[in-house]
Amino acid sequence: MPKKLAYILFKDRKDIVFLQHGKLECKDSNIEFFNSEGKEVYPVALLSSICLGPGTSLTSGAIKLCGDFGVSVVFCG
Repeated sequence: MPKKLAYILFKDRKDIVFLQHGKLECKDSNIEFFNSEGKEVYPVALLSSICLGPGTSLTSGAIKLCGDFGVSVVFCG
C-alpha cells in the first residue's frame, strides 16, 4: 500500500528554485542537490517549480518524487 503524501497548496509553496552544475537526488520526502559547494536540501512538498540549468543531472527517484507532489521540473539553458 503506498504511503499517504502530505500536500501543501500552491499558494503556500516557494515559487521557483534554479539549480545548475550538480546532481539532484531524492531522500525520503526531500530533494538533495549536490555540487562543488556542498549539499542543499529542499522539502519537495514546499516547492512549486525547479529549473535545472546546464550541467545538472537527476535521478529517476527525484523526478518521480517531484511528480508525486505536483512539482514542475523545467530544463533550461
